[in-house]
Amino acid sequence: MGRLRSQAIVVEGDKILLLKTHSGSRDNYELPGGGINEGETPEEAAIRELFEETGIKGEIIRLASKYYNGFAQEYNYSFLVKKIDGEITQQYNEVNEKDYIGAIELKKLNEISEKNRAELFSAGVMFSGFSDEVVSWGSKISYPSENDETVKY
Repeated sequence: MGRLRSQAIVVEGDKILLLKTHSGSRDNYELPGGGINEGETPEEAAIRELFEETGIKGEIIRLASKYYNGFAQEYNYSFLVKKIDGEITQQYNEVNEKDYIGAIELKKLNEISEKNRAELFSAGVMFSGFSDEVVSWGSKISYPSENDETVKY
């Protein structure tokens, strides 16, 4: 059995709360989350990780998805979470010498790369206006440039 992981989806309007992480030589956007501790439920882990990584206290609304990530060999639980208290603060930074959380940001889907969008879709990210936003992207593929701006090809 693979590693167990839990993550929180916090939506504010048309933006999603994301961690800007640095791993190796790349920056990525991902949901707050992490490993499920022994004796902890996936729901408890999502709420704990959200607070540890962002300073936000939340309440589970519902399970958004449960899926296996073959690349990372881990089972992921994703929960739609309502923010109930707290302000965004960076509670945790360095994961190891090469990996760290660089920022905590509210981002629109069109402000992040397709790779990061695909990960959010597999996590069950959905919100009001979601379909309209996806259709508005058209058929062009975008890739993040060195300065994190989206470049259209």
